Amino acid sequence: MKILRFVLMVAACCGLVSLGHAAPLVASNAKVRLVPPVSDSSAAYVTLRNTGAQPMTIVGVSSPVCRKAMMHRANMEAMPRVTVAAHGEMRFAPGGDHIMLMGLRRGLRVGEQVLLLLHLGDGSEMRFNAAVVDMR
Repeated sequence: MKILRFVLMVAACCGLVSLGHAAPLVASNAKVRLVPPVSDSSAAYVTLRNTGAQPMTIVGVSSPVCRKAMMHRANMEAMPRVTVAAHGEMRFAPGGDHIMLMGLRRGLRVGEQVLLLLHLGDGSEMRFNAAVVDMR
């Protein structure tokens, strides 16, 4: 029984199973724009789907690959918070709302997985990976 408990704990830490309730916010089609090595900023895009019955509010974003990350509208205006309606969807997409990754700590490589963290209004966070893609 101790071995099973240990295996479940390790799997939960790796994101393979959930020992609690499933998070209602689901990320899909997550990607980060490849930029030239001299650029210190990039953009991330993702579709967020709220499978829950309550709205989910995102109050911030961060990533270990940059010094600062922010949610922006298409016109580059900062969005301090974003609410995804119950059973709704929010898209961060090229030419529209997006996530800015500013002060990149290093160059990015095509195919690399970038960790993004969404900080939620209830104090929790959602983690997901976004693939670096050449969008030219």
